[in-house]
Amino acid sequence: MIKIVIVEDEKNIADDLDSYVTRFFKENNFEINVSYFENAKIFLDNYSSYDLIFMDINLPKTNGMVAAETIRKIDPLVMIIFVTSLAQYALKGYEVNAFDFILKPVTYYNFVLKMTRALPILKQKNNKTIAISYNSAIKTIEVNTIKYIEVFDHKIIFHTTKGNYENFDTLNKYNDLLKNDNFILCNRSCLVNLK
Repeated sequence: MIKIVIVEDEKNIADDLDSYVTRFFKENNFEINVSYFENAKIFLDNYSSYDLIFMDINLPKTNGMVAAETIRKIDPLVMIIFVTSLAQYALKGYEVNAFDFILKPVTYYNFVLKMTRALPILKQKNNKTIAISYNSAIKTIEVNTIKYIEVFDHKIIFHTTKGNYENFDTLNKYNDLLKNDNFILCNRSCLVNLK
């Protein structure tokens, strides 16, 4: 799931962005979770991990550029796309490692152009893998292919869309490792991918 946030004080622009985001990711078969904040201060006070931020620059109280500088101190990997009517800030955006910027008024056509370039990076970021010991070697498993992990006969069994893999380990280890990836411990012997 791709976690997206829109930080925009103009409700009509935020609504347009939300509809563009929903449409684009649905057309590309991605699950998303979209949050919305009308000012940067509230956003920063409630910051959690995101994959993509659409940030207006001209915001009340704390402007988007200052907010991006703060975000970079706590999250150097999040993708930031500025949405602004102030083209002169485009170059300054690269100082905070912004991925791109979209000029207002935002059209779906321009949105798609920017997101088509961003999508491969978001895909790669969302293809998290874990390494397990399997048949005396190291096997890499994509987290999004795991259906569930169970303990059976003192072994850990990874049930994935690409087959099953067994090793000797503890379920608690994988519960800790996958706690931010929508896995839930159903009982002491089964960890399920909610996706």
